Amino acid sequence: MHIDLLAELELFCPWCRSQKLDGNAASAETALVELEQVLTEEHGEILEGILRCSGSECRRTYPVFDGIPILMADTAEYLRNAQLAAVEGDVHPTLQNVLARTGSKEIRALVDFRSTYLEAHYADRIDPPSGGEWGSRDLFAALRRSGQKRAAIAIELGCSTGRGLHELAQNADLVIGIDSDLSALRRARRILAGKPVRFARRSIGRNYEAATVLPYKTPVRVALICADALHVPLASNVADRVVALNLIDQVSSPSKALASMDRLCKGGGQLIVASPYFWESNDPADSLDVADPAVRLRVTLSAGMFLSGRYRIDEEMEIPWSLRITRRSTNSYEVHFLSATKLGGKTLGKKTTKPKKRSGTKRKR
Repeated sequence: MHIDLLAELELFCPWCRSQKLDGNAASAETALVELEQVLTEEHGEILEGILRCSGSECRRTYPVFDGIPILMADTAEYLRNAQLAAVEGDVHPTLQNVLARTGSKEIRALVDFRSTYLEAHYADRIDPPSGGEWGSRDLFAALRRSGQKRAAIAIELGCSTGRGLHELAQNADLVIGIDSDLSALRRARRILAGKPVRFARRSIGRNYEAATVLPYKTPVRVALICADALHVPLASNVADRVVALNLIDQVSSPSKALASMDRLCKGGGQLIVASPYFWESNDPADSLDVADPAVRLRVTLSAGMFLSGRYRIDEEMEIPWSLRITRRSTNSYEVHFLSATKLGGKTLGKKTTKPKKRSGTKRKR
């Protein structure tokens, strides 16, 4: 993340937020994190550094790794769980093949997952091409078409390897990507910076082939944050456009994910939700887990149920979407795509003041 961009954004301490939430997410917008130390920097971008909570009762530290702030409430626990992703890392595709074939089932799952989602996001930019249809073509085309109005800030929750961010950047001054998968964010950062990304693409059975996502000619202005989509460490009412593609059915609470999007969205801003409603791990009592979740989503937004304001539904459609698993295996879905405009809405949260910059901030180049 660029040092100027870090100063521009208000980032809140996720631990303080988790301790102070009382049903109103905005009530925790009190403790900001500030840059304490830059360890590695390149052309103004902080590659490695330390952030610290400004709250006198907290003072927790958060790392910046490979240009990405890691703002999880329990950073230590998250980093323990992220060790497998670090092992899988950005190594040569041939070595990824070896890890997948001879490593643990967790390593194999990571390599397979990265193969599937890099293909889903960038099948039109991969060399060599896998052949067949690009299963996400219509979804990303709908995202670009729906986001024609210029936005100062656009946010995507669950951005994964970043194709949605690239589409949003065509009509936004700044895009912010939020995801809890550090490995996916690291790849997104490289691709959006105009660098190639190599990976092991699963072909048949447990066999893999080397493939490369080709770089974009023009880098985009993007901020990537490793954080929980249900507890995004950004101020309320900050974005003109908030997007979640195939996310709300993958989190512990779809309703909380929708409320998180609503909190970030300005009055007059745009909310875009797309989902096949293929519930993975959600609260069985969640209000969106019903026989027809598309109808419930529409009613929830229109009425402003448990949200800060009502929404006007602007567009709805059904979009085919598929994920390539191997050369002979594809999972197919039908995604409900909805775009809505926030009608006014209450102003959430209290005005916060950025902490004063410390004198003598340490930098190690």
